[in-house]
Amino acid sequence: MGKETPTPFDPPERLVAGGLFRYVRNPMYLDAVLVLFGEALLLQSFIIFFYAIFMWISFHLFVVYNEEPRLRERFGEEYEEYVRRDPRLFPRRGGKYNLCKET
Repeated sequence: MGKETPTPFDPPERLVAGGLFRYVRNPMYLDAVLVLFGEALLLQSFIIFFYAIFMWISFHLFVVYNEEPRLRERFGEEYEEYVRRDPRLFPRRGGKYNLCKET
């Protein structure tokens, strides 16, 4: 099994809560949505803007109804602590993060 790979065919053996996952639980979804919103602004495209909103909603529903229940089942209390500590999609404003400690 993978050590810290986010791939379905080689899932991690332990909960990955370091790196970018220290700030938000879903950094790849956040990045994708921000890129889409940036493209919408740059190209002044309402179609891309609405697509970004659609993707944001899709990611949210996928995480809430698919990923989170599976992670709760797999990692139990360790995941619950992670949920209490780190926001799902957007970093907390003025949040205090320990940049040196790997969890």
